[in-house]
Amino acid sequence: AFYGELAVDRFPDGDRVGGSPGNAAYRLSKILNHQAFLVSAIGRDAEAEYLRQQLEPIGFDFTHIQTLPERRTGVMTITKVGADSHYVIERDRAYDYTAFHPSL
Repeated sequence: AFYGELAVDRFPDGDRVGGSPGNAAYRLSKILNHQAFLVSAIGRDAEAEYLRQQLEPIGFDFTHIQTLPERRTGVMTITKVGADSHYVIERDRAYDYTAFHPSL
């Protein structure tokens, strides 16, 4: 079980599933074929649709992923300048408003 960001990591060569907890849950599900679940939130936007397209085919459990239509899905933009990577994390995103329920 993971709690935290589910986001899109935006690289110059394309998007990937991101957010540290989201990435860990994704890798467990895809690479190790292990059922992992994540408590997080996404918006109702193109980034959320991308995440669903990547995660649903591998059986990712969306039970605890909240959809907050009034919020944007998390995005981190990664650029490279020479050997250095630069990261820009978009603020005030859906995962910042994830409701935690004691029943979890």
